[in-house]
Amino acid sequence: MKPHTTAFLASALLLLNCIDAGSYHRMRKDIKYGPWVTEVSETGATVLWITEASTTDAVEMDGREYFQAIDEAPHHGTMHRVRIDSLQPGKEYVYRLVDKQTAGLYSDYYSFKTMDSNADSCRFAMVNDLYGDKEMAYLLTADIKPRNFDFVMLGGNMASSENCPYDFLGSTFTSLSDAAEWTPLFFTRGDEETEGCCPQCLRELFPTPTEGFWQCIRQGPVAVLVLDASEGCTEDYLRMEAQWLEQEVCDTLFTSAPFKVAVMHMPCMDGPHMHILEEAGLDLMIAAHGDRYRELKAGEEDNTFPVIFNSGEERLDFRAGKNRIAISFNNAAGQTVHSYSISKK
Repeated sequence: MKPHTTAFLASALLLLNCIDAGSYHRMRKDIKYGPWVTEVSETGATVLWITEASTTDAVEMDGREYFQAIDEAPHHGTMHRVRIDSLQPGKEYVYRLVDKQTAGLYSDYYSFKTMDSNADSCRFAMVNDLYGDKEMAYLLTADIKPRNFDFVMLGGNMASSENCPYDFLGSTFTSLSDAAEWTPLFFTRGDEETEGCCPQCLRELFPTPTEGFWQCIRQGPVAVLVLDASEGCTEDYLRMEAQWLEQEVCDTLFTSAPFKVAVMHMPCMDGPHMHILEEAGLDLMIAAHGDRYRELKAGEEDNTFPVIFNSGEERLDFRAGKNRIAISFNNAAGQTVHSYSISKK
């Protein structure tokens, strides 16, 4: 059992009191990748994991068992995806994975916390452009602990080539397992993923409530638009994204946020996205797709808002309160090498 598991064990036992005591000793060893939690909102979350062999699994939480919807493939096999709705904002949920084919066989305990638009802060970490470098991924994420961040953003180009989906999983989740088990993960697609791995596989790994790799996350004072304009995107795909974006920036959850931020692998400095973001009053765009930190000031090119770029050798730590965004860029040794901030009165 991992060290931080103990902190959640007492609450887990209360939540899962319907299981007999003898079953706690039958721990699963067949989970190849995961679990990880994504598509997290104020009222729902999606739990995913991959097993070594074909099984019928469920998520056990709050004394209930949740199964994958029967009309969602795959519902029986090695890849498992369970959507859980009717949750409460800002609440921590303790869960474990149940093998329904082998009585009394359970995973360790894990936990995630739903988003909360009324929270006082928004905290997330981002890593990107790792190109399958497991050692760098581990060094950059080793100190991500439960409750340190509201979520972790995978900023694209996590692997250099993919054998759908296992090369992506092997290079990304092997090193990020601790962070993924306790902190929601979100994903913005890079050009390597666009070229190397089929969209359907990545959509299975990181489902969104939209038609593509775009969504809006609202946590505390920040609305985060996760966008996708990587090389290889078709005109039809970008048109659909722009149509969604035009509606999303009018939603109250977005317009009521004190800070409005966009995250994407490659910044869209032209096309319909830029005009929509400008009209929406975007405060900051966070991008990747580079080998060094870079800051593009508002007006420096065709942008009316600042754009900052994170490199593949640093982790971006984003923290925001009602009046200020503070971002640090930390290297593999844990040293802050750059910083950036925005303040509002």
